[in-house]
Amino acid sequence: MLFLIFSIGAECYGLRTSCIERVLPLVALDRMTQVPDYVAGLMNFHGTAVPIIDLSLLASGQPCARSFDTRIILVNYVGTNGASHALGLMAEHVSGMRQLNAACAVDAGVARVEAPYLGEVMVDATGIVQLMDVAALLPAAVQEILFQSAQVVSC
Repeated sequence: MLFLIFSIGAECYGLRTSCIERVLPLVALDRMTQVPDYVAGLMNFHGTAVPIIDLSLLASGQPCARSFDTRIILVNYVGTNGASHALGLMAEHVSGMRQLNAACAVDAGVARVEAPYLGEVMVDATGIVQLMDVAALLPAAVQEILFQSAQVVSC
């Protein structure tokens, strides 16, 4: 199975490429108010406002470093109501794709009540890759805030 690999601090993470629509360079974001800190802002993507989640801030409490290898990963996010939405994930140290054997994924053995988006881990010759489950990324209350209106409005 193919994964997009990135880092949060010294730790290596992976996202299944099947949920990824595009990988974009970091762009300026419009801030949002009354949202959790890990919601970095909104990006204008071809006339659609797309909310951006700072994966580093979400997972480690430290904001994503804005460097040459920081990217916005545009994913197709399916909410708890079954509706599909564009969602951007800001990730640092995006290093590319890696083929990993999905049969080798194992439970990390740690209960993660506060981080249900952290899934199985995979071990290969380069080390441990912590998998992120995009579907479990946002609590229902945050989904309601970010996706309450999926309409495109032209100004």
